[in-house]
Amino acid sequence: MPNKTMKQIADYLGCPKIRVYRYIKSNHINETYQNGNTLYYDETTAEQIVSALKNEIEQPETLQNVSETIQERNETLQETVLKQLEIMQSQLIEKDKQLAEKDKQIEALTTTLNAAQETQQQLAAALTAAQALHAGTLQQRLTHDNSSADENEKHQSLFKRLFRRKSY
Repeated sequence: MPNKTMKQIADYLGCPKIRVYRYIKSNHINETYQNGNTLYYDETTAEQIVSALKNEIEQPETLQNVSETIQERNETLQETVLKQLEIMQSQLIEKDKQLAEKDKQIEALTTTLNAAQETQQQLAAALTAAQALHAGTLQQRLTHDNSSADENEKHQSLFKRLFRRKSY
């Protein structure tokens, strides 16, 4: 590679001339000679510039590959998350169905419980009425038995009334 200008080096690398200029200035590289406003660099210096800038140019390609890999991973993660969301949504739908079924069971059990409580109240009322009837019947019998005993005592002779046996 004979002496090259900044423009020739930039064209060879396929990068802007300003990039070559900045590299030369930041690394304090001196030209071999100058012809008017054009600076020329010898073969060794030109190869050094080309080598260094090639590495800088290739790094963005590596970064691009890394970026593409990251993007692929993001897409994979998105797909995974979407699948998990679909699964969770179907599970929620199933749980909603189960809850609706449980609500129906609770409603049926509540109705049955209310009917049982009403039956219990009716039975308690019937039992109270039966107890009252039974108490009335007992009262009548006692009254009847007492009046019969009084009548029997009246019909007994005086002797029997006086000397009647007492049971101990």
